[in-house]
Amino acid sequence: MENERYNEIELIKALQAGSIDAFDAIFARHSRRLYVYVLTMIKDRAMAEEIVQDCFLELIRRADSIKPSMGVGAWLTRVARNRVVDAIRHREYESSKIVSMEVYTEATSITGEVSPRDEVMIREREQMLEDALRLLPYVEREVLVMRYYAGLKFQEIAKALRRPLGTVLWLARRGLARLAKELKARKEREE
Repeated sequence: MENERYNEIELIKALQAGSIDAFDAIFARHSRRLYVYVLTMIKDRAMAEEIVQDCFLELIRRADSIKPSMGVGAWLTRVARNRVVDAIRHREYESSKIVSMEVYTEATSITGEVSPRDEVMIREREQMLEDALRLLPYVEREVLVMRYYAGLKFQEIAKALRRPLGTVLWLARRGLARLAKELKARKEREE
């Protein structure tokens, strides 16, 4: 089964019929994005790997209950989100912790040569962004992390969070506005 040939609805139906190839295609399409999302939210690699594995096991167990129209990506993200919330509660993580861009870069395998001077500047900017993100309300930060770190579409985020698309767009816009305001204030303080 070629991953690109099948759309989400076909994959879900094939998975429900017991196709291992469909599961492999779904895993190939969604595992990295799901891992980046979970890692970004909980900041623990081992826990992130465990949660992603649990999500795919849940997919196998509950394949028959998935509505093909929902999309498997949104379904997996919602399951991951619930697992993340449980992990945060259980392990008593502060809800404001996020992973640095350094870990995100490692998770997405971006490579390249950077001069030491540029690397210092990049790390300072990453830290500034991370600090500013921590100040956002959890729901706004979650939407921004899903969109810009995990690469989910706004429609997928809306399905995963079980919120109207308009609400998700509003949260993203409000979060970006707050983030821009905070980054501008930090830049002014530095000058």
